[in-house]
This record gives sequence, structure tokens and C-alpha cells, in this order.
Amino acid sequence: MNRTITPKILGAVLLLCLVTEVRSQHANDRPERFWLSALGTLGIQLRDEHMSPMTYHGSVINPEIGYIKIRRRSISELTLTPSIGSIASKNGTDQRPMRGDYYRLDIQYRYLRSMGTILDDRWRFYLGGQFHFHGNVRLNEQLDTSFITFIFSNGLGVSTAFERSAQLFSRDVIFRYKLGLPLVQHVIRPNFLNIYNYLDPENDWLNERMRDSDVLLPNRLFSINSALEMWYPIRSGNYLRFAYGWEYYSLNHKLNARAASHRVSFAFLFNF
Repeated sequence: MNRTITPKILGAVLLLCLVTEVRSQHANDRPERFWLSALGTLGIQLRDEHMSPMTYHGSVINPEIGYIKIRRRSISELTLTPSIGSIASKNGTDQRPMRGDYYRLDIQYRYLRSMGTILDDRWRFYLGGQFHFHGNVRLNEQLDTSFITFIFSNGLGVSTAFERSAQLFSRDVIFRYKLGLPLVQHVIRPNFLNIYNYLDPENDWLNERMRDSDVLLPNRLFSINSALEMWYPIRSGNYLRFAYGWEYYSLNHKLNARAASHRVSFAFLFNF
């Protein structure tokens, strides 16, 4: 009986030690939590054949709110970024201004795990995944066949980050470069020529758009999103963040579309 009980006791003791060690590490790895509040401006260059064969440019207001949690070996963040403004073509005239209202919403979630240090302890590399919802709607009053033009996409992909700590004005500043590459995206686009009778009760525009939507791989919809950030510590564990972001997508499906955007933002990160 002793030979039977002894292995069980040893197994229970080892399991208890393992659980205690995991809980101890978890207790020592208390996360830093931040509320993010930012204001930025977004410069856009867009060409969408649903709208026009011309290239449109514009600058829009771009606020951002979010939640960031940083552990010793992981970073997770959820951000919501709306935009509102206008875009116009350089080929516009007084009689035909070629201008439209621009509305956009981005919702992004990233989860990154630390892959260790590079060169020395000041350089860290993270790898993980991301979910990115992107939607932009343009109202083009001068285009009779494309009054409402839009792209809605939901993408899953890989995300990476490189981080370096340095001294700046006697403060421990963090520089972080983030890169995201969606691998599969579900895309909703307007119907051809955007001619639709919204008042007809027999028409079901939403379900028709869902039936006409597509799941696309990078050979049909290639996109990339990146950001370079500087976190500058202030009092009470809070930070100021200065960021520059660059995004691009190229849709090669039915009617093509390409867009690039540059974003500059200033943010407060409140530690709680």
C-alpha cells in the first residue's frame, strides 16, 4: 500500500509546487494598464474605381481612444479611431469640384508576446496576432453613379513590434515600432455603379451586400499598417506618446482600389 500511496503523494506535492510557482510568477507580473486618449491628423491619398478613375487627396481629423495592458512578457491593446473630413481631386474645377465627404472608422486589437532581446537588453522583439476592422465611406455629390462609395473589411493577421529603451532628458523613454500584416480579410463593397432603389420594400440592401461580399487573401487584398511611437514618462506612471503611422492597401478584385495614409498623433496615457 505504501508503494501505491507514495507516487500519488509525490505527484500531489509536485503539482502543488507547480501551481504555487505559477501563481507566484503571475503575482510578480502585475500588468501596467493605460487608458489612451489621442488626437491626430490623417493625410489620405485614395483611388477607387467605384468612385472615379481619379486620385483623391485629403486631410481629416483623427481622434483615438484605447486600452493598453503591458506585462513583463506580453502587450495587448484595443484602439478605436474614427476620422471625419473631406477629399478632393486635383482635376476638379469650379463647375465640377470633384470633392467628397470622407468618414472612416478603425477598430484594432493586438496581442504580442515577447520573443526575447536583440543585441542587448535594451532591444526587445514581440510577435503575435491582430484583428483589424477598417471602414471608410465617401459621399460624392458630383458623381451621379457613385454617390456613396465604401470599403468595409475585417482582417486577421500577424503583428510584430520592436522596442528600445533609451535615456532622453534624464527620463527612461520607450521607442516602439509596430507592424501589422492582415492575412485574410472579409470585404464588403458597393454594387456596380451604385444604382439602388432604397425605398422599394422588396429590396434588402444589407443582405445583398453580405451575399456579394468576399473573403480575400493577400494576392487580392494586400494591406499593411505600421506605427512608430515614442513613450515619454511623466508623473504618477503616466506617459505622453508621440506617434507617426503609415497604412496602405491595394484591392485587386472586381473594381480596384488603392489607398495610403499618413497619421501624426499626440496622446496621453493614463496609468490606473
